[in-house]
Amino acid sequence: MEARSVSNVKVALVWAVLGAVATAAVFPYVIALLPEAFAKVPMPIPVVIALQLVQATALVFLLSWVGLICGNSLSLDSPLMRAWLSDGAVTIKRRRLLIVILVGSIIALALLAMDSVFQRYMPASFSALPKIAFWKRIAAAPYGGIVEECLCRLFLVSVIAWMIARVFARRRTQVPPWVFWIAIVAASLLFGIGHLPAAAQLWPLTTTVILRTILLNSIAGVSFGWFFWRWGLEYAVIAHFSCDVVLHGLGSA
Repeated sequence: MEARSVSNVKVALVWAVLGAVATAAVFPYVIALLPEAFAKVPMPIPVVIALQLVQATALVFLLSWVGLICGNSLSLDSPLMRAWLSDGAVTIKRRRLLIVILVGSIIALALLAMDSVFQRYMPASFSALPKIAFWKRIAAAPYGGIVEECLCRLFLVSVIAWMIARVFARRRTQVPPWVFWIAIVAASLLFGIGHLPAAAQLWPLTTTVILRTILLNSIAGVSFGWFFWRWGLEYAVIAHFSCDVVLHGLGSA
């Protein structure tokens, strides 16, 4: 049985389950980072976590499914997951694996360096940033690699590229690279903008805070988008995970 014969629903469902696990793992970190916000929630924390898990699972499943449908005609896919669901045989190219881990780690170091420059111009935070336990920071790393890649790369890049191709490259036998680049950059900018609500919990949204949040997250997003386009979702997930491991590991919050 060919990997392509595996339904998009099955692929999306597995990613949704993985996304639920990653979402559960990120909560110790988020609660430690934003204790005041959770203290104001008018319901028990376990109930909040349960509701968020249901929401995250449904969202990852639905958007992954849509992204897989749109990506099928563009060769944007989750090939390793399809292969595993097809016959259990997954071939991971060692060279690609080493590249995405290395690039993800280098991106993290570059982002830490850039952030240190931005810190000189950042406004005072609403409260002192807490020192978060190492295990909580590392446990948060899979969330970005799984959930954010499913939403921002598998869904956004695929849908944006599909829409652009339908309008501007409909009669071409092969979709030109610029279609994918526009989709990757657009998704990366949206990815950065999507981090603004979290930033607003820590600082006032000044021009510096907005620029820092969008720029740092967009730079990473472009790299992850390229891996998704050229090698498949799994390599983007590993690159993002590697980046977050370094970011959370070397940071204190």
